[in-house]
Amino acid sequence: MDYTDLLKTIIIGDSNVGKTWLLTDFLGGNVNSTKTTIGVEFHAKTMQIDGRPVKMQLWDTAGQDKYRVIVKQFYRNAVAIALVYDITNYTSFLNLDSWLEEAAQYIENSYVVMLIGNKADLTGARQVPRKEAEGFARLKGFLFMETSAKEATNVNAAFESLALQAFRASKREKMIKKADNDLVMLKASVEAEEAAKRKWCRWF
Repeated sequence: MDYTDLLKTIIIGDSNVGKTWLLTDFLGGNVNSTKTTIGVEFHAKTMQIDGRPVKMQLWDTAGQDKYRVIVKQFYRNAVAIALVYDITNYTSFLNLDSWLEEAAQYIENSYVVMLIGNKADLTGARQVPRKEAEGFARLKGFLFMETSAKEATNVNAAFESLALQAFRASKREKMIKKADNDLVMLKASVEAEEAAKRKWCRWF
C-alpha cells in the first residue's frame, strides 16, 4: 500500500523492558525492516488513518553510545513516542523522567507520547501499581496502556492509538513527510564522524 504521510515514531525506555518484543508483536508478518551497522534499527508499517495511507516509521536503538551523532538524529523530527517501562521493575518506571528529558532536549517540534507498561501478564511480580502509572500519564498529558508482548495483549491497540493521535495532533504534513530524510542524514553523519576519527588517528 502506497503511503502519503509518514509518522516518525521512536521507542524509548530502559533495557529489558520488552521494546523489541513489542515491536515484533506489532509488526507481525507485515514487516519492512532494515538493520544497519550504525546502532539503529528501522521498521515500518503502513496503515489507514482517517482514510489516508500512513507509514508508521519505527526507530529502535542498539548501542547508540557508539556514535555521538546517533542520539540527535534518533530524536529529530519524531512526532510520536512509545515510552516503555516494565511493570515488574520499579526502577524502569523511575527512569522515565530521564528518558523524557533527553527527548525534550533533541525534539524541537511537538509530539504525542504513549506510556506503555509492558509485561502485564506477570501480575504476581508487579512492582508498579497501575493507578500510579495512570496518575503519571494524566499529569504529563500522555496516553496510557498496559500491554503484554508475550500474550499480544493491547500491543496493536497501543501503537495504533499512538499513530492516530499523533497524526491528528500534528496537522503539519511537511514535518511528517520529511522524516524519511533522517535515515539518509544519519548515515552521512556517522560516515563523516568515522572519517574524522580515521584522519585524527593518522597523526599518531
